[in-house]
Amino acid sequence: MKPIRTIQFNQKMAGFTLIELLISLSIFLTITTILFHSFKNLHYTVRQSQNSVKLYETTNTFLEKISQEIHNIYIKDNHPLLYIEGGSETLTFTTAQFSKLQQKEMDIKKITYQFKNKTIFKKNNNFLDLKPPLEEKVLTAEAVSFEYLINGEWRSFCEKHLSPEAIKITIIIKNDKHLKLLKFSTIAKLNLPT
Repeated sequence: MKPIRTIQFNQKMAGFTLIELLISLSIFLTITTILFHSFKNLHYTVRQSQNSVKLYETTNTFLEKISQEIHNIYIKDNHPLLYIEGGSETLTFTTAQFSKLQQKEMDIKKITYQFKNKTIFKKNNNFLDLKPPLEEKVLTAEAVSFEYLINGEWRSFCEKHLSPEAIKITIIIKNDKHLKLLKFSTIAKLNLPT
């Protein structure tokens, strides 16, 4: 008869124990969770930055456009249609540019910017056009103010018979995500004949 073989339990068997597997799995899940939240926060931060950049670009583009229009203001003394007037939240002026089609003809427009209901509206009225002016929404803001430099002094209004040297535009916008108020300001000098 053959002798019975006995298995010795004191020898190490190949493989991992259940405790080793559970510990390694918990470490893996912890690291994965940390990485997931890091990438999620990074994505959120990038999206917020893109929104802030878009807000800055939109506001700066608006300020550049209105500054260019103010630079092209066309005024004649005591003329009933060619003037500047405005208050702290409204600005009306006449601008003149050469027509895009014919460089010899001037395109004269009456432009009005008005701030109401946290929105800046623009009315663009071409004197040669018989249609009523359309009012378009230009920018959303918390506050807007127009100031007029007249005889070296800043005023909150400008009457038709006065010609300011410059117009200061200040816009306050709320960054929705950070709930911060951002202030943008520019001074547009008029290109008036002396």
